[in-house]
Amino acid sequence: MFLSPHEMARHVAARHRPWWTIWYGEHTRHYWAIPLWVRAPPAMLAATTPEALEAVIATFEALHPKPSRQAIRVVRTSHATG
Repeated sequence: MFLSPHEMARHVAARHRPWWTIWYGEHTRHYWAIPLWVRAPPAMLAATTPEALEAVIATFEALHPKPSRQAIRVVRTSHATG
């Protein structure tokens, strides 16, 4: 079965939810990703294949670990009460 680049991007996105926004750029012909836990400056990662994007994401996550689920609960609770 052949998947379009957009379908491949959706598969990568499904593996990385809810931490990443991922899409395929029709004009650039690159796969793009933005980590949602990094506030400033926003990081945009790009790669020419889904496999290369997975590798870039893994490297980025090693350098910038995602917050724990406990930290997210604390932030949500403090915003709800505050």
